Amino acid sequence: MLTPMMGGADGISEMTRQWVRVLESRVGRDVGGVEVWSLDDERRPDAAAPSTQFQSAHGSRIRFGTFALRAAVSPAAGTLVVVMHLQLLPVALPLVWRGAQLMTILMGIEAWVPLRPLERRAMQRAWKIAAISTHRLPSAVPVRRRCLSPRRRTSAAAMRSSSAA
Repeated sequence: MLTPMMGGADGISEMTRQWVRVLESRVGRDVGGVEVWSLDDERRPDAAAPSTQFQSAHGSRIRFGTFALRAAVSPAAGTLVVVMHLQLLPVALPLVWRGAQLMTILMGIEAWVPLRPLERRAMQRAWKIAAISTHRLPSAVPVRRRCLSPRRRTSAAAMRSSSAA
């Protein structure tokens, strides 16, 4: 999981902790292990289980990028990379190129601004894209449409009806 921060009081940190808790609960069943790469945490968050691998770049974007470069020397097939902030998407590209699946979480204002070229390239390679709300969705669709093929677009209503089945 790539996140700006896991130990903060902000919404992205809270969402990261929730995702990590869910994935940690699946280790040994359908999840092999959990690894969190944080851009800004000063220390390992208490919320991370001892079995979770955690590393922080302590605010260094260059160091954060090296995490992926080091990991990408090995094949990444069978790896799911969950990116909690669009600005971190380019860091996932080396893993995607080595076979990892990419899941992008859209949340906050960052989801409604135009993507930079590397962010767009990563978004186009996403296996799944999830949004935490549909607020302002109609105005965001033109920005994201260039990145999403029709087979990857799903409305919230369709998600609700398929989960009820």
